[in-house]
Amino acid sequence: MPKFALLWLAIILVFPLAGCQTKVALEFTSTPTETPIPTATSTATSTVTPSATATAIPTDTPSPTVTKTRAPTRTPVPDCNVDVLMKQLKLGIAYDEFTLLYRTEQKITTLIIWFVDPEVDPQATGDEIEVNARLAMRHAATISQQIDAADVCVGILFDKINPVVVDSSYNGWFSGQIAPSLLPDVLPTDEQGLDAICDQFDYETSGYLRILDTIQMRAAPAGSCTWKEANEAIHNHFDPERQNVGFYLVVDETGVNFFGQWDQSNDMGLDPKMMTFVALLNVTMELECLSPQPNQLFITIVDPQGNVTDEQVIPWP
Repeated sequence: MPKFALLWLAIILVFPLAGCQTKVALEFTSTPTETPIPTATSTATSTVTPSATATAIPTDTPSPTVTKTRAPTRTPVPDCNVDVLMKQLKLGIAYDEFTLLYRTEQKITTLIIWFVDPEVDPQATGDEIEVNARLAMRHAATISQQIDAADVCVGILFDKINPVVVDSSYNGWFSGQIAPSLLPDVLPTDEQGLDAICDQFDYETSGYLRILDTIQMRAAPAGSCTWKEANEAIHNHFDPERQNVGFYLVVDETGVNFFGQWDQSNDMGLDPKMMTFVALLNVTMELECLSPQPNQLFITIVDPQGNVTDEQVIPWP
């Protein structure tokens, strides 16, 4: 028997015995004595001695059962590798022509997804402009939700998702930003649900929504190249394993805009400006055959972590 159980047994035995002694004393004083009839030979009185009551031996008191409360488990933080994530996301993009990039500027990390939407009509005019612009916005909402739902690391690594939608002639229709936290876990299947996502886009201050007719381009001259061909030629100057390299076109009211971004490290100790110059020379060389020709080049240089180190707007040609 454990020591603490013996201690309790001893305490239980002492208290009932003490109570028993008190009871005996009380019975002794309360029971009247019998006074015998005096005789000639004896004057002694006899008393009646009460018998002691039996005290039950207490049984062992069972020890209380201690229930252990499990400490709450922490949800493990996933090990998010941005290069691995970018590879996975690119495999899940449903559009034939797209560019996926990320950059950090003013402590905001943005994931940019540019894609050609074949359902948006490049010949739309008049009232059709609003219809196609709404369609482009809904498709932007759809791809944003799909990207966010593809991996939990999207919401951890990126503060904003910026879809950029163009038609098959590269006319811009929509560009806006949305925080992953504002996107639903399940993609809505109706227009009302998609419009609820569209309402969360920030495009009035830092985006674009087409309200004017598209610009009709002249026929490409002989010997010119398409954007697909030029884009492929530009990529040949960069290691395909580099996940933060990308280029895209957007045609809007300002003209034909070329956007290019690549990551640049200084591991070899080369002059960063010279490295940018050489890379830019390779890019512009492949643009010479493109029709229509860009009239502005927006160039963004980032470090291996995606932080913007240089931005240039170059008139072209």
